[in-house]
This record gives sequence, structure tokens and C-alpha cells, in this order.
Amino acid sequence: MSDRDDFQARLKCVKGRARNKEFTMPELGRRQEHHHEKVNTEALAMAILRPKLALVLGFIALIVGRSIAMYVFGIEPSTELLGLGEGIVVLTLLVVLGVLFGLTEYISHGALVVGAALAFMLESYYIPAIPGLIEQVYTPGYVNLVALGAQ
Repeated sequence: MSDRDDFQARLKCVKGRARNKEFTMPELGRRQEHHHEKVNTEALAMAILRPKLALVLGFIALIVGRSIAMYVFGIEPSTELLGLGEGIVVLTLLVVLGVLFGLTEYISHGALVVGAALAFMLESYYIPAIPGLIEQVYTPGYVNLVALGAQ
């Protein structure tokens, strides 16, 4: 049996199968109706709001984490970089807040960290702006240290 005969036999078999089944061809030129799912506006709103919420929670986590490190653990904060003790407290707080608020997407994780980093970088601006309120959160010595560094 040659290759040509083998090919013809296979082609005949395929044609025979095609006759036994009903095939429908789409009509050309007619627009087919597509059934689009309705956009879930609540899910869309949460997808937009979650990173913003995570950014704010990251900001809060640094402030509260530093406060916990100062008052509970007696760690004096540094104006240069977060120390190991403070870093562990802030990181733990970031994880806890992320879990509590259901921020499980990668973009939310990044927003939490960016929020904490922004809070750290902007301390020299917001601490002197509201010293009375911040002295209730941070130790007065740290508030004075940041205020002197900002001048």
C-alpha cells in the first residue's frame, strides 16, 4: 500500500465520520450575539479601593508600630533607618492588618509596604505639623529629635 493509498483511505474515513455528524457553519455577514457578563461594580470598586486602603493601613502601621516599640518594648527609635526591633514590630503589624482587612493580593502587599515607607519618609513633615497629637503617640524625646532634624 502506497502513501497515496493510505492518505486516500484516511480521507475517506474522515469524510464518512463527517457525514454521520451534524456540523453547523456560522452565517457569514451576520453579527453574532455575545452574552457579556454584567460587570460586578462592587468587585470593581473593591479592586480600586483595596490598594488605597492598604496604603493608608501601611501608614498607620508604621506610626502604631513605632509607638508599640517605644512604649511596650522600650526601643528608642532612630531617625536614620528603622532598627531591627522596630522593623519586626512594624512588619508584624503590616501582616496582621493585611489579614484583618483581607488584603491578600500582591498589589495590596506592595501598597502596605509603600504606605509604611511613605510614613517613615514623611515623619519630618507631619510630626512638626501636629506635635501635640503626635506626642500622645510617640515619646516627647523622639518628637523633639524629629522636630530638630526638620529645621
